[in-house]
Amino acid sequence: MDSFVDTLKAEFGYNQPILTEDLLTLYPSMTRQGVYKKINAAISSGDLERYGRGVYYLPTETVLGKSVLSARQVASRRWVYFRI
Repeated sequence: MDSFVDTLKAEFGYNQPILTEDLLTLYPSMTRQGVYKKINAAISSGDLERYGRGVYYLPTETVLGKSVLSARQVASRRWVYFRI
């Protein structure tokens, strides 16, 4: 599990939207179900948070709890910014 989360940290960093498409591209040799199993395991362990359908992020701990993404971050990542 640590290698999956470590890879996400290195590739995307904390508090940045991670789309399902990003993960499928990052692990091309893995089946879609395999990627979803890794996502669900990371969510269960608390390392990964689900913002909404198909959008995840690595939260940081704050004084008030875990950080959350803003809708602006998600919208700009999902519809404006294209990763090449």
